[in-house]
Amino acid sequence: VDGQVEALEFIIRKENNYTNIPLKNITIKPNNLIACIGRKRQIIIPNGEDSLQVGDSVVVVTLERKIHDITEAIMNYRMTSFILGRMLGVEALVMVIPAIVSAIYGEETMRAFLITSAVLMVLFLIFGRKKPENAMIYAKEGFVIVALAWILWSVFGALPFYISGTIPKYIDALFETVSGFTTTGSTILTDIASLPMGMNFWRCLTHWIGGMGVLVFVLV
Repeated sequence: VDGQVEALEFIIRKENNYTNIPLKNITIKPNNLIACIGRKRQIIIPNGEDSLQVGDSVVVVTLERKIHDITEAIMNYRMTSFILGRMLGVEALVMVIPAIVSAIYGEETMRAFLITSAVLMVLFLIFGRKKPENAMIYAKEGFVIVALAWILWSVFGALPFYISGTIPKYIDALFETVSGFTTTGSTILTDIASLPMGMNFWRCLTHWIGGMGVLVFVLV
């Protein structure tokens, strides 16, 4: 009505705090209304005794300015994991570059990059290969994706340093990688020039990626 009312439809994919309890026991903020429930080709006009079940299609009517009250209670886990899986797939491809550098210089560190890349590719195939039917995300998913993207890229980005033995302690390898992706410039290394060429290239590459932003890099 003149852009003042919004209807939001979503599907309940799994059990949560709002399923299998009477609607009258669910606290809903003012100006929000559960208008109807779609269940097994039936349309239910709910009353206080009805409840939400897994698989239901729910239509909520709300004022446009109140739509965040509904969306904040919904988390699209599948789409979040899909995007993160795709981002891990990108990191798997990026890992191939320092592996090639290691191969050119005949370094055994190439194996560390290929192992890490293989692990990342498996995660991509599990989480990032098939796009979910519900591809809608909101601010909540965005915050989670941004935070986990930096963390996951750093966690896996540290593995080549650790697997190759270039940095014996994983926590030190993680610190070095986080330093690169955040462009802080801190390091635990005392003689960077002594690093194998492939590892040195990967260290420089993390700083380059961090400078342009992991998320911008992935979107491009």
